Amino acid sequence: MCGLCGILGVDVHWSDAASNPHAFKGREATRRQDRLRRVALVNDVLRHYSVQAKDWQGMSYMLTTATGKSTIVDHLGLLWPEAEKLAGRPCDPLDDQLIHALEAQSCQRGPADGNV
Repeated sequence: MCGLCGILGVDVHWSDAASNPHAFKGREATRRQDRLRRVALVNDVLRHYSVQAKDWQGMSYMLTTATGKSTIVDHLGLLWPEAEKLAGRPCDPLDDQLIHALEAQSCQRGPADGNV
């Protein structure tokens, strides 16, 4: 499918603040800031699996690997299964090594940097 059709056909995912503005009432961040923060958090996890996510046109996510494999997904619900395909292994959020890596990363950042 061409990129334009992908953009026009995308539904808003529940994790996007724009899908339910009342649930996110009082937040100062813009939709773009929310999205970039979400990409940063996703990358904290994906880094463990040698996969990276980037915002793509403010509507989708582009997943890439160091070897050049890539795919575009519409929302976070589709991101994880595709990341597993690219990584060639399950992306387990309860993996002990992942948890230790995230804890170490959190300690390096400090408490002020880890605020969501």
